[in-house]
Amino acid sequence: MSGSDWTALVITCKTKEYADAIQAQLEMRQKLGELSKGLMILCIEDPQEGLGSGGATLNALLVVTELLSAKNNYTVVTSDVLKGAKILILHFGRYFPYNPLGRGFVSLALSPEVGESDCLMTNFDALFKTVSTNLAYNSPPGLWVSSSDMLISFPHNYAINWDSVNINDGAVCISVPSTKQYASYHGVYKIGADNRVKDLIFRGDDAQISACTLNSTDDLVPLATGIVFFSTFATERLLTTHNTPPLDACTYMGIDSGMDPLCLSLFFDILLALATDVNEKEFIKGQRSGAFGQEDKKPLGKDKQLMRNARSVLWKHLRDLPLTAVHIDVGSHCYLDMSEPPSKYCDVLLNQCPEISGFKPSKQVHSYVHSNSVIGDNVLLINSIIESGVAVGSNTTIIHSHITENMVIGNNCYLCGIDKHSSIAVPNSNIPSNSSIIGTYVNSPTTARVFVSMHSQEKLLSNDDNVEDITVNAMGENISTQSNVVKPEVEHAKLLPFSYRNVLAKASFEEHRSTLFMAKLVPMLHSNQDVDISDSMVLLKKHISKTEYEKWLSSVRCSFCEVLENVNHMKEFKYGMNMYFDVACEKITEILMQNHDISLLPYFKMFTVNGEHGRVLELLDQIAIDSVSGNVGLKKRPDISARAFACIADVLGFMAGAKGGLRSGPASNKQWKQPLHYLEEGKIEEGVKALANIRKSWINHPDQLTRAARHYEGAEQILIRHAVMSVSSFVKLVPSVQAQSNTWYIAECPARIDLSGGWTDTPPVCYEHGGAVVNAAILLDGKRPIGARIRKLDTPVVLLTLLGQDDSSTQIIECTTKEQFSDYYQPQAPGALLKACFILAKIIDMESDVSLENHLKDEYGGGFELQTWSMLPRGSGLGTSSILAGAVMSVLYRAAGYSADADAIIHSVLLVEQMLTTGGGWQDQVGGCIGGVKIGRSEKILPLHVTVEMLVLTDEQAEKFNKHLKLVYTGKTRLARNLLQNVLRNWYARRTEILDICKGLKENAEHCAVAFSEGSIERVGKCVETYWRQKKMMATGCEPEVCARMMEALRPYCYGQSLCGAGGGGFMYVLMKEEHPNDFIRDILKNIKGAQDAVVYNVEIDRVGMVCHKSPISH
Repeated sequence: MSGSDWTALVITCKTKEYADAIQAQLEMRQKLGELSKGLMILCIEDPQEGLGSGGATLNALLVVTELLSAKNNYTVVTSDVLKGAKILILHFGRYFPYNPLGRGFVSLALSPEVGESDCLMTNFDALFKTVSTNLAYNSPPGLWVSSSDMLISFPHNYAINWDSVNINDGAVCISVPSTKQYASYHGVYKIGADNRVKDLIFRGDDAQISACTLNSTDDLVPLATGIVFFSTFATERLLTTHNTPPLDACTYMGIDSGMDPLCLSLFFDILLALATDVNEKEFIKGQRSGAFGQEDKKPLGKDKQLMRNARSVLWKHLRDLPLTAVHIDVGSHCYLDMSEPPSKYCDVLLNQCPEISGFKPSKQVHSYVHSNSVIGDNVLLINSIIESGVAVGSNTTIIHSHITENMVIGNNCYLCGIDKHSSIAVPNSNIPSNSSIIGTYVNSPTTARVFVSMHSQEKLLSNDDNVEDITVNAMGENISTQSNVVKPEVEHAKLLPFSYRNVLAKASFEEHRSTLFMAKLVPMLHSNQDVDISDSMVLLKKHISKTEYEKWLSSVRCSFCEVLENVNHMKEFKYGMNMYFDVACEKITEILMQNHDISLLPYFKMFTVNGEHGRVLELLDQIAIDSVSGNVGLKKRPDISARAFACIADVLGFMAGAKGGLRSGPASNKQWKQPLHYLEEGKIEEGVKALANIRKSWINHPDQLTRAARHYEGAEQILIRHAVMSVSSFVKLVPSVQAQSNTWYIAECPARIDLSGGWTDTPPVCYEHGGAVVNAAILLDGKRPIGARIRKLDTPVVLLTLLGQDDSSTQIIECTTKEQFSDYYQPQAPGALLKACFILAKIIDMESDVSLENHLKDEYGGGFELQTWSMLPRGSGLGTSSILAGAVMSVLYRAAGYSADADAIIHSVLLVEQMLTTGGGWQDQVGGCIGGVKIGRSEKILPLHVTVEMLVLTDEQAEKFNKHLKLVYTGKTRLARNLLQNVLRNWYARRTEILDICKGLKENAEHCAVAFSEGSIERVGKCVETYWRQKKMMATGCEPEVCARMMEALRPYCYGQSLCGAGGGGFMYVLMKEEHPNDFIRDILKNIKGAQDAVVYNVEIDRVGMVCHKSPISH
């Protein structure tokens, strides 16, 4: 469950500014798809300071019920809207010193498990996922309430079995095991035999805690996690108290009505009323409901009487509700404790992050480390950049920081929020060991970041004898700092704010004056000097100069507490996002320039959702230029430029969203013609800049964005062609005699069936991932169905004759000028394939100024007639066009006076496909130009080179295979163009599933080759079945419904079956378990709806392949 089952998510905060900042963050997550689109998100401020978790819950419940009532067209607040609703309230309480954005947005040391670019997992994200998937999954409707001041974890495959939970219209509290020592600082449940909660003990003594153990052999106790579920009935009961005095003082309605404020605890003023061992008298008198669940011993006054009245109402409304405990013995809890030193917090991040499905612990989360930097042991980096030459000591944690070059950072440091500008200002580029520096933006006249510095082992809230004066030594030149706290500063500190007062249970509020947390040590402003990070860092030194001390002393200073109370959360969230984008730009550049198999889509989506698309588009433009410039220490890499263009198309696609329509479509708008022409000519920089200029005027409407994306995919295809053209080095021709007059030079080819590995032969997959395909040359009804022949003509013209099944379908194209060849790159143009072949064979020279007539006379003494044929239906899936190109190139080379072997023909066809802009792979010509069964391979490298290994079959094996093989024309025309575009789009996106499929395709091809070599038809059939599943995953939509019905009908009788080629229609082949005549297949298919046009062919392996011969012309 990703949140789709939630009706509403409510966040409670101390201030409206904090609530607005969190609202923006959650709405961003909703746009990213991390929160469901229909989820109601509410971030609300508490209507008064120190409302308490109970008061905040009641107010939040009232607000969300009011909004749900309005949404459902009620004119008054009604609890009817709670029926069937599933609501989650998260309390974002006190601020947290080690992360200015609070405990809820602590960034965790978790990275995606495989194949995806990094993202930041915060405690909110982890807590939401945990409650959604481990706790609330399949739970009844109702209200969930949770604190956010802890890290809580369950095995990712764990979920509560709600069928076994006896809710009885009451409430359910969640507990996990804890040691008694840990529990002594928190709350524990006393649970009865029926799982009813008998009591709730907070910070109890050893005897009280020991009484809560679940069994005598276990020393663990059920810890109160801070997570509670109220059934719909219990939620309605709780809601009814909102308009009952004095509880109405907990809500905004009561406060707005002039009521005196009331502080209410969720656990000690609400849930405690449900505990069976608590009696009415002690509950109402507050013997269990004061601070920390202890008796309030203050004299009875107005406030105390008000609380007694409130508890009396709660007892009356809630007492009969059962409180059931769900104890999860595989769970864990870690409180984010501000009373612990920074070093302890670092240890928590490294070792106690929650277990989240799809994520793994990591010491480098969305961070980039430049070369020549030294990172020590046990260093944690989150959302940070480490520039060149930096040395980071062991056990150091760096978060949301940009560490500039040649910085030296000691051991055991905690650095958070150090921006690039401030990093440059660090004195001597050195941060000493055991230093903690925390930076943030505050609501103050200063626009710079404010920094708090302390030692990593110091406790903010300790109030022992470690508070000493700063003293001037006898020389009066240096000042020795024995501690970071200055007594004169402490004397003027305010009392600890109400929201922090429960962090030290046994200390009086006055004692907090002497803590590091309250001392006014943080320099913010100076009357005549700039204040920066160096002024905060003076207190980290053992000795500071008198000048440094005097500047620090004369600065306007505040306490750490005041810094946290005045954090500009909106600005701080923006700082963190800007840091994210800085890291993302570094990582995108490395991933693309090194061509790593990592998906960049999460980055692009994040840039787009946050309105930063311009930044990433400019970066991708520059990468497209740099990758072919040769100026970045690389050889020219058109394949990288192609991927950069594909990435730009993805960004534009994200910008367009669902309103932009389908991505596949034409890409020949005249406005884009010149930039694309630059790319064709190899003028990449000019092309990139020209494309970017046009792009700027095409980003104002979704449909324009989609059309622009299509043109960038057209640019991508041009660069793919540049990459594939590298195969020309493997087209090696041997001079021979030119064609003789009165002779036909003929090449006849079999068709091919692909048995495994298809798609891995397609550029760019074949040279970025490597390819392996097993296929077989086949005869249909004993014939080679594809062929070409050429003869010389006395007249200096070129006749292209496309022979049809009869005279009426034969097409003759007479070319008398070179201009008639200029449409060779348009696949739908008449004779485009044949024209491209003539140009590749250099019989036609498009660059020459010599006319076609004179060129043909001078070079060949006349013209040529080329005839081609195919007995296969269009869109057969049997590799017709590429095999035909192989036949044509064979006779053209012969006519031009060259001989070419199979290797030259295979690579020549690749060139032809690129000239045609069809983007074909290499397996068709391997399958049809070389006989028998073979496995073709290409390595993960440019230049692209295809090798072929013959799989030797005995006569007996070949005959057995022939008897079990059936070929069926489905009657469904195949349309593969969009299939190819979608596959390439997914490949360039480096989606994890596509990478896994491509890996599986290659592996399956190797398995299939072994099965063939060993003569196992059954194992070959299993490989074919696997292959078909892989093809369907690779190209969604390649299985028409009628084909699926045909295959389902044939499945009981075959080892394996697949549609040929890319799928989508055309031919299918079936490897039968038994020998059957063709009529057996026809009888099965004749009753299949839509299969009436199916035709069964006699088929056999052609162990010879392309046959070239000549024949005299008879007059």
